[in-house]
Amino acid sequence: MPMQEDFSFVAIAVLYLTAPDESTTLCSLAASRELRACRRVVVVDHGPQRQDAAFARLAAALAPVAATYEHAPHNPPLGAAYNAAIRAHLGDATYALILDQDTCLPATLPEVAQAAARTHAFPALMAPHLRANGRIASPSRLFLGWGRRWSRPRAGWQSLRANTVINSGAWIHRRVFHALGIWYSESLVLYGTDTDFFRRLGRVEPRFLVLPLEIAHDLSFDAAPIAEKAAKVDAILAANRAIYARDNGVVRAGVRCMNALVRLRYAVRYRSRCFL
Repeated sequence: MPMQEDFSFVAIAVLYLTAPDESTTLCSLAASRELRACRRVVVVDHGPQRQDAAFARLAAALAPVAATYEHAPHNPPLGAAYNAAIRAHLGDATYALILDQDTCLPATLPEVAQAAARTHAFPALMAPHLRANGRIASPSRLFLGWGRRWSRPRAGWQSLRANTVINSGAWIHRRVFHALGIWYSESLVLYGTDTDFFRRLGRVEPRFLVLPLEIAHDLSFDAAPIAEKAAKVDAILAANRAIYARDNGVVRAGVRCMNALVRLRYAVRYRSRCFL
């Protein structure tokens, strides 16, 4: 990849039951420095009601960066939303910056990413550290579909085969889609979308660059009531089975064992049989 490649990006954020001008992610993006490299901010709203007035307020805060609002009330799979936005809007921009609705982005994110891309010959994937409740939530060690949190920050090149990344804050080079032909799965509704995508990317791009940044990320799981936690665990583990469905029998058996251990761990932690 030539060093003189121009740095530019399209930011894509998917919202659900959150107004565009109240999204922590989008408000902090609007306050970022060095947004000149941003070609467009694409807001995909999966909520039932259009929020044009709220989007207009966000667009004014983002100006002069162009912004696009797309309403998808049928709430399609997350991967389908990402793929459609990338196909429609990435164009010749260097990176797609993938975002969710509740990550607080530091003002320096675009300039740090730009400097890292130019220094390291435009990696296929760059990602910051995401912290949730004081602990690193992403990147995390990937073991049979389950991420084990890092104990400390580790900026620089890391193995993508041994780790996984949460979508929000991930910088994905256009060659991943156009040259490598790797797209998000549209069969996974929500959970596992990022694990599946980055696992497949790791097979052809075994390293990724971790940025020297820590970003505050909200894990809705942490604040959910027990019944909702149990339902989310069910959905996550079902996604794990789907991600590894085409692996060999030994791996599939390992995933089933890991899923059982995860259920037991949550049952003990929260003292509830709902997880079993």
